[in-house]
Amino acid sequence: MPRVELTAPAGDRAMLNAAVQAGADAVYLGIRGFNMRATARNFAVEELSEITEFSHRKGVKVYLTLNTIIYEQELPALERILLQAKEAKIDAVIAFDLAVVHGAAELGLKIHIS
Repeated sequence: MPRVELTAPAGDRAMLNAAVQAGADAVYLGIRGFNMRATARNFAVEELSEITEFSHRKGVKVYLTLNTIIYEQELPALERILLQAKEAKIDAVIAFDLAVVHGAAELGLKIHIS
């Protein structure tokens, strides 16, 4: 039987810490301007490595949520975010738009569909 994975939102540092301390198997988080949780504080792309290192030390996976419609003018920013996500060794990208799916696949990132 498959194991259930407890995944919790991490809209800011306090939520990330709470999810890790509460025993979440994984957290999902967004980058400012690139996910559907507009009311969340979200994180800057520059924080991905630190967040992932912290979470992985605690045995928690990190899923980067990029589940908005991507417009042509946003493609350079998306590419930068995906490259940073790969460098940070996130565990998967949660995607909606095919531009995200394609970009993540080209970099060998695991993809979850939203």
